[in-house]
Amino acid sequence: MKIHPRVKLNPKAGQTVKFTFDFPKGFIVVIDTREQSPLFTGLLLRGLLVVRDTLDVGDYSIRGFES
Repeated sequence: MKIHPRVKLNPKAGQTVKFTFDFPKGFIVVIDTREQSPLFTGLLLRGLLVVRDTLDVGDYSIRGFES
């Protein structure tokens, strides 16, 4: 994953730092169905697919690395 800042990393007071993310094709984040406050609710990142599934361990994973 590459992170490209659009503005300086030392913003002035009140300035928002925005980032763009390039995810590999087919990259899927898995959020456990029992997670009550998911980090990615309402957050749309281009190229990132987020799914809910039951995980045996943890609250978040990457598809293919659930165990």
